[in-house]
Amino acid sequence: MKQKKMKILSVLLALTMLLTLAPLTVFAAQSGNFKYNVLADGTAEIKCKLPTYSTGTLEIPSEIEGYTVSTIASYAFNNTHYTGVVIPETVKTISNYGFALSGLKSITIPGTVEKIGEYAFLNSNQLKEVTISDGVKTLDSHAFFNCPALTSVEIPGTIEEIGSSVFRNDANLKNVTIHEGVKILGNSVFENCTSLTSVVIPDGVTKLYYSAFNGCTALEDVTIPSSVTFISSRSFEKCDSLANVYYGGTQDDWSNIKIDANNDCLTNANITYAEKYSYTLSYEANGGEDDVTGMPEFLGETDYSFDKEYTWVVSDATPEREGYTFKGWSRNPAASPEEQLIAPGDTLTLTPDDNDVTLYAVWEKNAETQPGEETEPGEDVNKPADSENTNDSDDFVCGFCEQYNLYKDDSSTILGTLARLLHPILHILEYTAYLFAALL
Repeated sequence: MKQKKMKILSVLLALTMLLTLAPLTVFAAQSGNFKYNVLADGTAEIKCKLPTYSTGTLEIPSEIEGYTVSTIASYAFNNTHYTGVVIPETVKTISNYGFALSGLKSITIPGTVEKIGEYAFLNSNQLKEVTISDGVKTLDSHAFFNCPALTSVEIPGTIEEIGSSVFRNDANLKNVTIHEGVKILGNSVFENCTSLTSVVIPDGVTKLYYSAFNGCTALEDVTIPSSVTFISSRSFEKCDSLANVYYGGTQDDWSNIKIDANNDCLTNANITYAEKYSYTLSYEANGGEDDVTGMPEFLGETDYSFDKEYTWVVSDATPEREGYTFKGWSRNPAASPEEQLIAPGDTLTLTPDDNDVTLYAVWEKNAETQPGEETEPGEDVNKPADSENTNDSDDFVCGFCEQYNLYKDDSSTILGTLARLLHPILHILEYTAYLFAALL
């Protein structure tokens, strides 16, 4: 009786787990060639597309009969012949075995996908190019297990854990980039990736799990951060080409790492320890300090480095100074705006011999204008404005011409026209009177 109760309890627990792990289906339907389920949250789960032997590029709809497509169901496109697929940004889950045994040659997984399920692309023998966009959060076990055509992969930092055996047996996988943010490399994650030659484990990873790089026979260089405190057994077994280990801490830190058995390839390699360097980057207003606003803050950093270089990203702040335009930064305080300058956001590489750098602001003086005037582009701002009333003499102005606006060539009146005709004679008479008055 007791055994019977235990069996019933086990069945109930198994059913509970299935209901918890799998989305709850409200009803199934079909629209055109797509079969789908409507889930409890009101979204759709694509089950398959008919006929299942179709080829070419599969385009998964973002909406089907008014339901947003959020999920690619388990086995949805298992053993299909599509060579490409377009996944809409509405999809959040690629379920277990979703594209297993497929004919896919390339795939881009948008950052809106939160989870790539177990065995999702298992045995996809032609899959050569995979793009996992920034934003994907979960990469479950065996997701790309035994994909022999895959040559490179980049894992974004939004994925904290790379599940066990995700890239296991990917014999042509040569280039792997793991971004900072990844914390866990699961068991056998890169086991038997026999073309992998170099790998950088990002800072933040604390443990290398069982057999992580076992059988990576071409692996020559590995970079291990100082955050690693435990290397499990067989993590680097059969890595016979491993020659260089770059460790991000000191020799004392390395001696404190717990390294389990069958890692002789790792411990017998040449280990390079990082050295401690200090770097500073400061900014100078370079004139008019009291009038300058928006200056970047001083930066100081202590870094453990192998290559003895440190890369700063120059502040994107743009300082302001009354009467001047900021043109950029220079390490030369006397630099002119015409020189090649360092722009906000540029990178700057420092070395131990050049580890204390000051960047000086380079200013260009703004053109000066008279109050109420605007300077046209290219106009000489130092040239005086033309007077409305000018003549050939700085000391004498013909009053008659001025009265009738002859300097403006005004011929709008009869008297004005007559005055212009008599203009030379009038000038002689008036100038004579002017001289006579001066003599008296």
